[in-house]
Amino acid sequence: LKIAIFNSCQGLGLGQGLAELQVPVVIFMQELVPDIVAQSFLKEFLQTYASGKPLYTAVRTAQNRLETFTELPGCTWLPAICQNPSFVPPTWQELRKRQQSAKFKWRELAAVLIATLLMSNLVIGIRSLGMLQGTELKAYDQMLRWRPPEKLDDRLLIVEINDKDVDELEHPLPLRDAKLLQLLEKLEEYQPRLIGLDIFRDVPQVSSEDYDKLLTYLQKQPGIITPCYFADKNIEGSAAPEGIPIERLGYTNVVEDKNDGIIRRQLLQVSPKPSTLCPTWQSLNLTLAESFLGMEGIKAELNDQEQIKVGSTVFKSLPLEPPAGAYQKGDLKGYQILLNYRNNQKVGETVSLNDVLNRKVKPEWIRDKLVLIGYTDPEAKDRHSTPYTLDFSEAQQTPGVIIQAHMISQILSAVLDDRPLIQILPPGLGKLWIYSWALLGGMVIFRGNLDKKLPLFILGSLIICALISYLCLFLGWWLPLIPAILAFVGTGLLTRLTVKNLNKLQQLPQLLAREKIKRYEKSL
Repeated sequence: LKIAIFNSCQGLGLGQGLAELQVPVVIFMQELVPDIVAQSFLKEFLQTYASGKPLYTAVRTAQNRLETFTELPGCTWLPAICQNPSFVPPTWQELRKRQQSAKFKWRELAAVLIATLLMSNLVIGIRSLGMLQGTELKAYDQMLRWRPPEKLDDRLLIVEINDKDVDELEHPLPLRDAKLLQLLEKLEEYQPRLIGLDIFRDVPQVSSEDYDKLLTYLQKQPGIITPCYFADKNIEGSAAPEGIPIERLGYTNVVEDKNDGIIRRQLLQVSPKPSTLCPTWQSLNLTLAESFLGMEGIKAELNDQEQIKVGSTVFKSLPLEPPAGAYQKGDLKGYQILLNYRNNQKVGETVSLNDVLNRKVKPEWIRDKLVLIGYTDPEAKDRHSTPYTLDFSEAQQTPGVIIQAHMISQILSAVLDDRPLIQILPPGLGKLWIYSWALLGGMVIFRGNLDKKLPLFILGSLIICALISYLCLFLGWWLPLIPAILAFVGTGLLTRLTVKNLNKLQQLPQLLAREKIKRYEKSL
């Protein structure tokens, strides 16, 4: 008991008695009080006190209000305060907090826990049906775009065949065999460590004689990795060049998400070998990265869990079948990992075909580098959507050679620079994350249901949830952000509705008793 108010004619004696019992604050009337005066004082006092004014100010305001009773002169001095000097009178808000804390009983706690379980399981169930997959992937893309820019990978050089190069060619695409051979010979003069082709050479281009010369050159150069493409859905495959050993081959197939066609994953290996047309189980990017690292004495192998291990870095594959984080549906077959794009418009230093042929490149850009050659001209029809593609028009999409460069850079950076690979949470930890935010939502929204600052608490909690997910992405963990937000808000609303109904049930006996009294008074 913090404050006692007596609107009676014997308030003085009661106030003295309660003071002996150490009641902190007592408000009483010093003399006989007409009902209308007592009612007016109490109404004005409560309104002023509840508006946030201090207790003494509220009493003084209510006393001044009594001056309106001109037929009862002197009634303003009737209300008085008896206070314990060592006690600071509480504000109305402090009293409400105490009241709110006192109301938090085991029934309300049980309501929070039940709402947490119901809403969490509902969100997890909806997620398992794939209904949140598109939203989760969009949120993931946005967090990738929010990351700060990264420096160029100085181990890579991209030789692009762009629209200006094509305009200067005598023949349209694809690049003629003689021109490709000339490009390779020019690059070899600068002594690159490795060259990767993202240009298919399964059939001659114009001249069989030029094609034979190109094949002979490719067969004799151990530092050139050539591509092939195994048939996928309605897309025809492209064979590897003749006479190239399997260890110098790599497929260029990529996996696109079915719902929006965006490339978010990297297909490192397939098993068994796709076809005789493309007789390799390894991607072009993995073959290039392994060859590059092998020249530095870093070997790739399979560990006890059949996971690819390069040096001390393990590339943990996504599960072969969903669920896998946000991927509740989709094709996860093969050895797939999430693609951690380098957040930069350019992956590495980029030069054009004509720059190399006309010797307009710095020798240090090529010497001892991994050189990747491919088309960036839209006419090549080798463009794809990535998390950074805001406009899905073909002009805004990313060329395949650039995506291959991102994939190579991811492997090299993970092994040599300890750049984190992005992984999904294990299923148990993912569910625990969702349950935790559901419980927090129930506690925050219930405990703040009488507080004007509740919207700020909710907004702050959601920002913290998003911030944690964003920061964990830097550490290489993709947290289920959207399910956590839905569980947080849903549990809070369900808890508030449940507790409100519990309070109504708790007040039901008093309401019934009042009705009985009213009916009895009416009968009298």
